[in-house]
Amino acid sequence: MTLLDVYENFDNIDPQSFQYWCAQDDVPTIAEVQAFFDEIGFTLPEEFRDFTTSRLSGLHIEVPEEVWPRRRGGAFWWFLYGLSVFGIGPEIPEWLDLRVQYHQFHQDGFPDLLPIMRVVSDADRYCLTRTGQIVHWNHETNETKTTGETFADCLMRELRALEDRKDRILRGAIPK
Repeated sequence: MTLLDVYENFDNIDPQSFQYWCAQDDVPTIAEVQAFFDEIGFTLPEEFRDFTTSRLSGLHIEVPEEVWPRRRGGAFWWFLYGLSVFGIGPEIPEWLDLRVQYHQFHQDGFPDLLPIMRVVSDADRYCLTRTGQIVHWNHETNETKTTGETFADCLMRELRALEDRKDRILRGAIPK
């Protein structure tokens, strides 16, 4: 899997099934992204750098409420109706800002993790380590597990899982 596959996926996305927001033409420069990574002392993986400086920077994708009604109760997966990849940009909202996410994690006692992605309603995060390795951080145990994936692989796996959950909703798989 490559970033080209990710970009192609978004070029072919069904606008009735998914809504997404991203930087489009308001992307940060490589120098801006590198400066942030240098400031916090993290290695910037090339693939994440390329994504963060692409039109999809600061990505948030979700299934519209008309397709996936929001509920107050039910199975945990019912609430996982979206995905966010944190980015950098002048107009990016705080909840999607990579810098804000890092500083919050740092304040919470995790200075060696940089959150880069989350599934909506899940407190767990995908993070980079200082050496640029992708890990999955578990909010309940505060432990990390190496994914062994590239950024593109991790993102596409989560996008496919989101699509699978959406398809379950469309098939009428109402969780208990």
